[in-house]
Amino acid sequence: MSLNDIKMGTKNFDYDNFIEDGIFWLLYEGEVANTSVFVKRWFTKSHQTHIQFLTELDILFRHKHDNIISLVGYCIENDEQIIVYEHASNGRLKKHLGDPSLTWKKRLKICINVAKGLEFLHEGGVGKGDGILHRDIKSSSILLDHDWNAKISNLDFSCKETVYESVTPQPG
Repeated sequence: MSLNDIKMGTKNFDYDNFIEDGIFWLLYEGEVANTSVFVKRWFTKSHQTHIQFLTELDILFRHKHDNIISLVGYCIENDEQIIVYEHASNGRLKKHLGDPSLTWKKRLKICINVAKGLEFLHEGGVGKGDGILHRDIKSSSILLDHDWNAKISNLDFSCKETVYESVTPQPG
């Protein structure tokens, strides 16, 4: 995806399109190729930022699931590192938690969706390879689409799961 298309879609990263910031990025809403999207623009000043960017991009490429935010595209151009995601029209779960219109039925649906997404990551995805630990799951990492389906996002702190076998002492 071209940097020019992303800039046009976010009105050159205009403040009116700004949603929030993270340790390594700024998040914007926009429209690219007639599709509503979220655009995560990564800071490019540190090696750690580049590692977080590559981690999230790699997980999104390898772990596609209904309850994990979908990758629309990415851009590495002119010292920019950008990931473009599907849009989730109801935004972050965090902003709805105190809203009485978020019924218990919707809350249960969201919990089940998050559990399914985490199970998929922990089991290693489609190929059942290395499991992934999210390591930063919280209400602001859960996006909600127009049908209140939960999508796990912010995978930049994730890591491969290391499984240790427990050693059981043998009797006498």
